[in-house]
Amino acid sequence: MASSVLTTGLSATDAILITFAAALCNAIPTVLNGAIGADLHIPLPIAARASFGYWLSYFCVVSRGILALFWFGIQSAYGGKCVTVIVTAIWPSFAHMANHLPESAGITTQGMISYFIYCVVQFPFLLVPTHKLQYLFYAKTALVLPTAFAMIIWITIKAGHKSNDFFHQPPSVHGTERAWLWVSAMTSITGGFSTLAVNIMDFSRFSKSPGAQLWQLPMIPLFKCIVAVFGVVAAAAAKEIYGEILWSPLDIIMKWQDSPGGRAAAFFAGSVWFLAQISTNISSNSIPFGNGM
Repeated sequence: MASSVLTTGLSATDAILITFAAALCNAIPTVLNGAIGADLHIPLPIAARASFGYWLSYFCVVSRGILALFWFGIQSAYGGKCVTVIVTAIWPSFAHMANHLPESAGITTQGMISYFIYCVVQFPFLLVPTHKLQYLFYAKTALVLPTAFAMIIWITIKAGHKSNDFFHQPPSVHGTERAWLWVSAMTSITGGFSTLAVNIMDFSRFSKSPGAQLWQLPMIPLFKCIVAVFGVVAAAAAKEIYGEILWSPLDIIMKWQDSPGGRAAAFFAGSVWFLAQISTNISSNSIPFGNGM
């Protein structure tokens, strides 16, 4: 998210500060809403009745369900990109697969195949009860953070000291335009986590003690900012190496496909981001939709 802010003309400092402000806007309601689940052990569809009444709470559940359906498809499309990285690492010719779909389809033959494979692999995880999914998230935590660290170390070493200048570059936009970009970017980053700020009681209901959700007050800003710094550093280094700002880790990984060693690294890194994407889709969209139904 932070690295994509750089493409609007804002500075690296702006991107990190915006992420921190957005993280606070996420963390505070997450902790407050999480208290309901931790104390009463009820999910959002039940808790919503206290605020909206019996009948109007259905509007909240249906609204959230529709949003979850849209985002489930969007996140699955991102998951399909992870599959493209993995399959290309095994069969490089996959990157040059001929497209037999019309432009109006909004997707290529390659993209459709990757999307289908992702959905097939993801499906069994949707059948696992919520309280048993913690092992999936343990695996994600154990693998994603070291992979992100490794990517950052590699790309900064390859870029050299020149990427440091990126942090000192002033924004290319000023005045009112810069102010509106600040608001727009902060709204976008806040929105990416806003559904979880509402849905958190679907998870905090499994807490062993009231107040367990308080840990999220420091942890959400901490990890959001760490990842923001990762994104900004990667974008800065990518500009030095490849001549363009690459805001997605998958775009960086696709640049590794020109050698056997690079393809091996792309396969493992792509697999880790694939796991991260499944975890995100289940926690953000599948579980909330299932509770609503």
